[in-house]
Amino acid sequence: MGYGQSSLGGRPDQLKKIFSDALRWQSQRILEDQVRAISRALEHAAVNSRYAEAWTFLSKFGVWTPWSLDNHEELVRQGWNRADAEAVAEVEFDLQTTSPISREQIETYVVAFDIERTSMNLAEMRRTICAAKAAGCRQATERLSTNPDVHADWTDDALACGAPFAWQFAAVDTA
Repeated sequence: MGYGQSSLGGRPDQLKKIFSDALRWQSQRILEDQVRAISRALEHAAVNSRYAEAWTFLSKFGVWTPWSLDNHEELVRQGWNRADAEAVAEVEFDLQTTSPISREQIETYVVAFDIERTSMNLAEMRRTICAAKAAGCRQATERLSTNPDVHADWTDDALACGAPFAWQFAAVDTA
């Protein structure tokens, strides 16, 4: 192996592009679901954390590695209660029942980022996409608002806005 080559398959710059694209897609999808859904922020946070843990597992061990009782017990040792650890196992099973990463997504990245189609590269791409999905779940949880009347992104948008303050310049008749 020479300088500039990676033993992981794809080059770091290629994997970074894959991670970025997959993270942005995952975050957008989750945020849209959270806005449309009626459930509370705590419910979204619980679901997001389960999916984040499942995607993290797949990013570490590969998309076809089965979940085991040892993985469940490891979550409990890390502080998860048994019911939530079981919920992570159910998410993991659901993800692996179908292909967790679509063939179309992989093919798009192979072409868009000029990645050689080897088994090592494809496996690394899948792990990178899973890591991005886990990060997207965690990022979406950070954006949840604990006030059901205020969307979390309103705060970010308001702080980024450079417009003059309407209340400061408006001539309002209070009579």
